[in-house]
Amino acid sequence: MWFPLALGSAVLYSSMWLFARASKGLPSSVVTAINCCWGPVLLLCFLPFVEFPWDQWWWYGYLVFPWILLPLSAWVLTHACQRIDVTVINPLSALSTIATLLTAVVLFSRSFEQIHILGIVIITSGLLFLYHNRWHTWKTTWLWLSILAVIIMGINASILKEVISLFPHPIAILAIGETGSFSFLVLVSARKDWKQINWTKRNILLVSTFSFVVFAQAILIFLALALGPAPHVIAIKRTSILLTALGGYLIFKEKDQSILRLVTSCVIVVAGAILLNL
Repeated sequence: MWFPLALGSAVLYSSMWLFARASKGLPSSVVTAINCCWGPVLLLCFLPFVEFPWDQWWWYGYLVFPWILLPLSAWVLTHACQRIDVTVINPLSALSTIATLLTAVVLFSRSFEQIHILGIVIITSGLLFLYHNRWHTWKTTWLWLSILAVIIMGINASILKEVISLFPHPIAILAIGETGSFSFLVLVSARKDWKQINWTKRNILLVSTFSFVVFAQAILIFLALALGPAPHVIAIKRTSILLTALGGYLIFKEKDQSILRLVTSCVIVVAGAILLNL
């Protein structure tokens, strides 16, 4: 059951990168804040029915991620997408899959079948295959910050899986996490940027649609993590890189990516996904 949820998350996640690219010219801090504005509303829906484990030390340790590290990471990626082609920056998010796997194995002593680990490595290799002849971009500061951001997100996925096993309410965890992210972004990074937005119909439609897609994607990935192994789920989610690269090629005319390379990468990734389901 986790596979279709992760695949649906991948489709929505690919569009998130394209929305981030389309938001160029808008303050990235404000766009990121609006993307999680639904968090407090969702939390209000769960408060009467769920008792959060405030008496557990691991709960406070986990909240460092959604309340501080993840909103910063999301802001970095949105900011980077507004300045660097998505066909350049997006393939690097495949590194988060390896971060998830290593965290699960090293930190939580999880074991996985060798064929599944091979599938994860093949998927990551296929996605990094899209990065051909672009190593000069490593001189860009925002690229390094983006790599750090996707690694943090990969580590978070593995930790989140363990948190869900201790507190089996994935949507409630999502709600309180996004509420913290929204509060952090509004009070810290976006505090002085709200007046810089020109609230045209086009911008309102863009940021509201972007926020809805983020919400739907978050629901799917949290449910997938509740049902399946974190490295497997994140590996499938990262197939979004293919759709993003195709969107960058067709929508934003980022022609430095060949269709042949996209197709080859797709074949490699599909082979890895098949191994994950054996």
